[in-house]
Amino acid sequence: FFPTHRQGLRVHGIFFGKLALLSQYSDHVTAYSDLIPNIISQHALKFFDKKGKTSEYNAKQLINIYDNLLDITNGFYLAYKLFCLTKTDELNNLRITVANSIYIDEIISSASGPSWEVVNIYEVDRNNKKYLSVYVRSSFISQSSDKIQAINTSVISSKFFKDCQIIYIDIKSKWASISAFNINVSKLRNAVENEWLYVEPDLIELEFWLPKFKLLEYASKVQILSLAFMQEFSLFKIKQVLPIIKPDILINNFDSRKNHCIINARCVIAVQDKAVLREYIQKNYKSIVEIARKDAVKKSSFFSKKRFLPIIFIRVYIYPRVKRKRQIDFRSISSGLFCVVEWDEKMLIQPIEIFNKNQFEKSGKYRITWDEDQIVTGVTQKSPKS
Repeated sequence: FFPTHRQGLRVHGIFFGKLALLSQYSDHVTAYSDLIPNIISQHALKFFDKKGKTSEYNAKQLINIYDNLLDITNGFYLAYKLFCLTKTDELNNLRITVANSIYIDEIISSASGPSWEVVNIYEVDRNNKKYLSVYVRSSFISQSSDKIQAINTSVISSKFFKDCQIIYIDIKSKWASISAFNINVSKLRNAVENEWLYVEPDLIELEFWLPKFKLLEYASKVQILSLAFMQEFSLFKIKQVLPIIKPDILINNFDSRKNHCIINARCVIAVQDKAVLREYIQKNYKSIVEIARKDAVKKSSFFSKKRFLPIIFIRVYIYPRVKRKRQIDFRSISSGLFCVVEWDEKMLIQPIEIFNKNQFEKSGKYRITWDEDQIVTGVTQKSPKS
């Protein structure tokens, strides 16, 4: 399908049940199409079915098909995972086996929290007993905090691993040389049913906790209070400022010329309401340009000459939503573009005709190019203020 000098890009992919050849680095396909213009038009893949019908796809179309199939597959997997997690008892009664990885991912995400991170989980058979080994990283200072978190993790784990008899919590602690707990699952379930989970004396069969050095008694209390304050403050902050709007720079091209530099950035601002997004850009266009500048400088090499040359032009393409980086490649204006914000130090570069219907707003060295089709009716048209 492709010439000999491009054989290194081959990898096998399945499309509609047929084996096809696809670029291993699909992000680079558009780059090759610019360098070698006929790669897309002259090197297409043909598919033949049993009835003799043919279909022809170029590399770009194949990548779009692959992306769509990947999204569909992820959707099916998410639905299957949700079904398995919500119907655990029914599946166990029917003796239907579910992949442990689904349960492990759920336990890791549910049991982890501030100062407590579940790293991995293994099932082990030992002395005719089924053990569930849970490996954890902890930064709690006190033994009691580790014990409470170990019990919470065991409660979540026992919901999914019904056959295990002992849950072994192995803790890698910042403050203890040895920290581990053996929890009896039958007693744990009995304690949960009777609502006296933390007062069961025989719940933990074996307990190891050896501190690295002696700490003052109030140190753990200070840590717990600080964690509680941070959690409450973060929840309060989220309630006050939702939705949080933050520009996310996905691609940043920092190009140097003879005696200056220019920046072209692709930015995603995840706001679906076009009126809210437009108002946000009108108020924060300067900070968006500054974020793109800082991001470009940060990602450049410390010894690069770009850091020492003046930046005279910055252009930021803004999207409300994007799935993959290659969908907003610099070599083409992809669909879904909301607007373009530009900063021109010399004020010499003319605005580019990006959209079918362009609307410009200008203030000093800044310029915003809107797509009239993206503008919501009824929104006050405010020009950016300097």
